[in-house]
Amino acid sequence: VEFPVMGALRAFDMADTGEYREQLPSFAEQLVEIKVNKVGLMVSLSEDLIKDSMWDLLALYIEAAGFAMLRHKEEKIFGEFQAKAHKVYDNNTTNPALWTGGRSLSQAANYSVTFDNMIDAMGALVAHEYIPTDMIMHPLAWAVLAKDPVIRNVMYTQGQIGQSVWTSKPDFDQSHNVPWNIAYQVSPFVPFTIGGSLSSGPGSGLVAANITDIYVVDRNHSVVVLQRDPMSTDEFNDPRRDILNLKVRERYGVGMLNGGRSAAAISNVRLEQNFAPPLIVGTVTPA
Repeated sequence: VEFPVMGALRAFDMADTGEYREQLPSFAEQLVEIKVNKVGLMVSLSEDLIKDSMWDLLALYIEAAGFAMLRHKEEKIFGEFQAKAHKVYDNNTTNPALWTGGRSLSQAANYSVTFDNMIDAMGALVAHEYIPTDMIMHPLAWAVLAKDPVIRNVMYTQGQIGQSVWTSKPDFDQSHNVPWNIAYQVSPFVPFTIGGSLSSGPGSGLVAANITDIYVVDRNHSVVVLQRDPMSTDEFNDPRRDILNLKVRERYGVGMLNGGRSAAAISNVRLEQNFAPPLIVGTVTPA
């Protein structure tokens, strides 16, 4: 199925008797094609096991199968982010302009993520005329970002100047502390490499570390799930072996709108704590 996504149009000031500037929607450039695939699984249970068990095994298996189908769909969605999201930063490249700004305790570059990197990713989304609504990251990436010096300072004081940490319990309500009311969405299915090493770029010679991606998205204009057939179950018996088979299936396709411009990616982030100081004091020598 092809989705013609219309690009943004612009208006212009004109002089008196001036000619109108023609604007054409970029349907062909933004066309999104989504292919529908069949997804499913099957589990088998012994009829004797079902009868003798003190639990409702059939219901438990159906629930587990449903969660498996949901996890698989979530993985496919993150696969779209990884393949098509606009890369604002990428540490696995030799271009210094794409490296993240994280620092180690000794202030050497460790290519972790900083709050400033997140602001740049939000800005890239705004530049493409989308509204950043969510940050999507692995749980361990959230831990690194939450320990960022700037975010810790903002969260511990609820963004209010002069409020002491010790006068009240810290408030971690991100809707009050993160620009544009960005919501954190944490998922273990975000691309993640345990103890990996970058193949190129500045971090290729560093000690191996966990590596992941972080995405800033517009939840209203990012990934499209084309659902052809909803999730359904089918049961059938095998009387030769006294086995009950349970089949779960659905048909859908996943695609990303506008060529990936509706999502910004910070790719190949090393999950090490960022110790970059919030303020840098420089010494100026009079001429």
